[in-house]
Amino acid sequence: TYVADTGNDRIVKITSAGVQSTLPFTGLVDPAAVAVAADGTVYVADTGNNRVLRLPAGGGAQETVGFTGLDFPMGMAIDSAGNPHVLYKTSDANVSADNSILAYATCAQDCTNAANWAVGYTFLVGTDFQAKYAIDTDASNRPRIVLYSADLVTNDPAQARSLYYGWCNSACTTAANWGSAFVGLNQRDGVSPDLVLDSGNLPHI
Repeated sequence: TYVADTGNDRIVKITSAGVQSTLPFTGLVDPAAVAVAADGTVYVADTGNNRVLRLPAGGGAQETVGFTGLDFPMGMAIDSAGNPHVLYKTSDANVSADNSILAYATCAQDCTNAANWAVGYTFLVGTDFQAKYAIDTDASNRPRIVLYSADLVTNDPAQARSLYYGWCNSACTTAANWGSAFVGLNQRDGVSPDLVLDSGNLPHI
């Protein structure tokens, strides 16, 4: 088990015997998520530094993934093929002049090279600084996300401060290919959601 120990700026590994150790990442600030590939490569959403780091399997120095422009990366998942999937906030005046956008990125090879990352948008998350989000992938390696936003994602005031579930089945760097559903829990504060898909691809939030 690997834990993003956000308050202590570290990543902790816990064995089945309960022995814990700190992984050799340096300079972390408020890391929000960690994901580990089958080969042992560790990816971390270094949220406070607006970057994603990886620690190669078998040892070696930490590496920064190749693409830039991240804002509060909080979602980090590895699919069954070992490919990383990242969720973060960004803005684009061509999409919306006054709203943040939940962006999605993935990579299939040599992920320290920016050219190998596919980057796109999911949907608007409003202007609120406190949006929280997480990501997982299903058995077919398709991304599924959960979002808590204290601002409106839709025009329905009843859906402020609420949870949303999002999905995409193909070409997921194109915003039009994402669907979303209002989960509920409106008017709640302090929600930091997590997401796990079970063996039947059903979401647990």
